[in-house]
Amino acid sequence: RDFTERNYEFSSFRADDPDNFVAIQAHALFTIIELISSLLSKCEIKVYRNGEEYKKEMYDILNFQPNRNQNAVEWKKEFFEKLLYDKAVLCVQKKDQLLIADSYNLEKRVLKDYLFTEVTRQDFTFNNAFSMKDVVYCEYGNPNADKYLDNVFNFYTKLMDTAAAKYHRSKEEKGILKVSARAAGDPNYEETFKALMGEYFKENFGKGNSVLPLFEGYEYAPGTAESTKKYSNEITDVRAIFEDALMRAAQAYKVPLSLVRGDVAGIKDSYNIMLTNCIDPLAEQVSKELSNKLFEREDRIRGCEIVFDTTNVKHN
Repeated sequence: RDFTERNYEFSSFRADDPDNFVAIQAHALFTIIELISSLLSKCEIKVYRNGEEYKKEMYDILNFQPNRNQNAVEWKKEFFEKLLYDKAVLCVQKKDQLLIADSYNLEKRVLKDYLFTEVTRQDFTFNNAFSMKDVVYCEYGNPNADKYLDNVFNFYTKLMDTAAAKYHRSKEEKGILKVSARAAGDPNYEETFKALMGEYFKENFGKGNSVLPLFEGYEYAPGTAESTKKYSNEITDVRAIFEDALMRAAQAYKVPLSLVRGDVAGIKDSYNIMLTNCIDPLAEQVSKELSNKLFEREDRIRGCEIVFDTTNVKHN
């Protein structure tokens, strides 16, 4: 799946849209994942050989151009986006290129390497199968995040329905059509009334508006209670749901909410918390996986390894 295809246009968002669950989830998850992946894309990937920093071909591939069509920042950002959203990411090596798979079939085997087949990148599908030892493959180490967020957003969907209903009711125009006994007794009453309700009112009032016929005469009195009601409370309801959903998503991914809101106060402490609880564990996981796959065991024992340097995540 392509992460970028899951973007949504929120400027025209309608709270009562049938896809409101997807939109709420996308708004919260994408905001948090964008923050994490953007920070990790700033990391320099250091290469060590025999315990000493080594800046040659492998360093250049990892830090400048992993493949012909992506620079290192784009590659790292996509890598972590897929890891965090899809809960797993697969990267295959083709000659000197590191290619992140869009889709693949995975056969998990206990006593043998995992097997990856039908690996695709954009419109290209690899004909061969890949063994676990030949690929870079990471699974997100927070298996409860999906379940936690699903429960939260299912709850918010119900709240959104309620808030949306209140919001749109406040915008609908309602009125009273008074019908007198004399008018009701007219021989052409049925035909006249049908034309009035079925044609004239339908043409002049939009969807969601309503008219209540009352037998006091052909007189329309516009409603006041709902039509003049301010929308601020309803808009606040919708905004609060989005903000609360964002808070829950931040908690699930171990991101301080102050960073999501853009608070300036205590920002240094917030970054330290995020580095400790979120960024460093992800960087360590990917560092180990790259080291395991790009170096043999004997080389790793001699001090050959790949290290995501997270010191660039924040400015001192």
